[in-house]
Amino acid sequence: MKKAIFRGLKSFDYVLALVVIGVSIFGVLMIQTSVEHAGMPPVVAARFAGLWQQQRMHVISGSILMLIFAAVDYRLITKFYWFIFAVIMALLMATAIIGPDEATGVARWITIPLPGIGSINMQPSEFAKIFMILFLAKFLEGKRDVFNRFPWLMLVLALIIAPVGLVAGQPSMSAALVILFISLTVLFTAGL
Repeated sequence: MKKAIFRGLKSFDYVLALVVIGVSIFGVLMIQTSVEHAGMPPVVAARFAGLWQQQRMHVISGSILMLIFAAVDYRLITKFYWFIFAVIMALLMATAIIGPDEATGVARWITIPLPGIGSINMQPSEFAKIFMILFLAKFLEGKRDVFNRFPWLMLVLALIIAPVGLVAGQPSMSAALVILFISLTVLFTAGL
């Protein structure tokens, strides 16, 4: 178990990670500079006052998640592939239940309060793009002989259409099409 957790760090591309983090920090500094510019109208300055702090939180949390996911061997994660699918579906349904944002009229984000820090916004459809690859790859791994048969193929298509339909209903047709394309690519690679 311990070997599986740290196996990913042996092949981790630290240079690429540092470049991504460096560009992200540069972006936060550019946002801070723009927001705190002295000549900005007060109405605009008030609207974007906390933007750079929020972006800073995103860079920190994204960097931590990147290191966590890089450290864990994907084969360990795929052991829980049904749990992964259930979490994806639960998050996408929670997005639909929470309903559309009053300002934008779309329901793509879930706000997670963090006591003492503030809150972070999470877009479940972005996680669905990654985890559908893991879920379908593991699901199809043991069913190479049968998944081309009509009943199994219908089951696989239903498992693909469920998250795609929820994402399309947000509405986020671009994310829905990306998830559909990713899923069909996994099906083709598995031997459809």
